[in-house]
Amino acid sequence: MMTTSQAPMRQAKWKQRAYRGRCTHLILELEWDEQGYWTGNYVCNFCGKSCSPRDFSHVASRPAPALSTAHSPLIDC
Repeated sequence: MMTTSQAPMRQAKWKQRAYRGRCTHLILELEWDEQGYWTGNYVCNFCGKSCSPRDFSHVASRPAPALSTAHSPLIDC
């Protein structure tokens, strides 16, 4: 669970990292406002990017990718 005020802090921390690759948004959390209500969006646990459910609805219909070292984002929001 991540609040709307925690997401910008996560984004700032993500921008300060040494490795500058794209985030694949593998772990998403529900985004909550400060009053405890779900905003209807999800937030990436790594980079802090907020995504609506329709941004990653195509992921459920795709087969799981094979393990490899190639960078292939599952969700690009």
